[in-house]
Amino acid sequence: MTSSEPAHASMEDSVTRVLTLGYALGGLTFGALGTPALLRQWHVYHLLWDVCSILVVFVMPLVLLAMTRRAPIRAIRRTLLGTGIAAFGLLATLVPAMHSPGTLEEAPWFTLTAVIGVAAVCIAGRTVLAWISAVLVGVGIGLVRLLAGPPGLEAQATQDGLYPIVFGGVLVGMILLFRDLARRTDEATDRARAEARESARRTAVREEDQWLRQFLHDEVLSVLVLAGREDPALRESARQHARTALRTLQDSASPRAARQRREGGFAARDFVVLLQETVYEISPAVAFTSQVTRSRPVPAEVRRALVTAVGEALRNSLRHAGGAEERAVQRAVEVRLRDERIDIRVLDDGVGFSMAGVGWDRMGVRESILGSIARLPGGEARVISAPGEGTQVEISWTRPGVR
Repeated sequence: MTSSEPAHASMEDSVTRVLTLGYALGGLTFGALGTPALLRQWHVYHLLWDVCSILVVFVMPLVLLAMTRRAPIRAIRRTLLGTGIAAFGLLATLVPAMHSPGTLEEAPWFTLTAVIGVAAVCIAGRTVLAWISAVLVGVGIGLVRLLAGPPGLEAQATQDGLYPIVFGGVLVGMILLFRDLARRTDEATDRARAEARESARRTAVREEDQWLRQFLHDEVLSVLVLAGREDPALRESARQHARTALRTLQDSASPRAARQRREGGFAARDFVVLLQETVYEISPAVAFTSQVTRSRPVPAEVRRALVTAVGEALRNSLRHAGGAEERAVQRAVEVRLRDERIDIRVLDDGVGFSMAGVGWDRMGVRESILGSIARLPGGEARVISAPGEGTQVEISWTRPGVR
């Protein structure tokens, strides 16, 4: 691929290659049909003209056939245009190249193939020139037939001249139709790509907004809960947590950080380490266990959603599991990563609650846990709890397309 060509092959370029292939095969076919007449008339023309006609009719189609698949489109079009111009030049010099003009009984062999020059010019992209050349080639063939043969061939010359005009016009029309359809397809494809880019941009903005809202809700609320406790260690943890949240918020403003949040993937064990650090940052007393039998990276949106949901589940446990008496509560996080699935459980033996009593305006359970996982393709989440029986939050993700 050259620097002058687009990164993706357009339909118009593909059609040009196909038409060039058809031109090369058609040119060789026309040349083969005219070979008997060529052999009979070899002595009629000067040697230089004979050699040039062989190059245009037989060699150039072979060259274009070789160029069809790999050569740059610009090179193919220039070669086609040069071939068409050369064909017109040979037609214009046919009579002067004859040793004895006005004595040829049969039609000059080159007039049987001259119309391929019209196709070459049209495929090269010269629309106006192609229409003009179709008329000029017809007129030229008629004049050549009239001047190259003996007197009395006016009717035959007229017929020979009209045929390439009609045939060339139909040929040009078909080629232009294919090119126009290809161009319309490219325009539709470009519009679709532009719409996809705009949709991706809007999606990225929504994801960033959702991430920011969840981050502010989860981190700020966590700091407030820890800061409100009487335990000095928890208050110190709140200060550390606040500093970490501020650094994260500052770093998140950079385009690189936003791109990494959208695109970056974590290795399975790195994801477990990140999850463990998140858990211990919220509460070092949580029992954390993991089982990893997975090798594929965890996508960024999956990592973000799962870590957010686990963090919010723990914060909800810290806020509510102890009840009004703030009884001692045992908490645990269990993680299992398999080939195409991640399962996480957040458990506590606290006072529990009834899901029926959780209002839809509660961002913690409804949005940061159930909502964020529900929006994740392949994600599932449920909260199992009852008064006096503790709480279990089950979060899972299955790679889309895997059953």
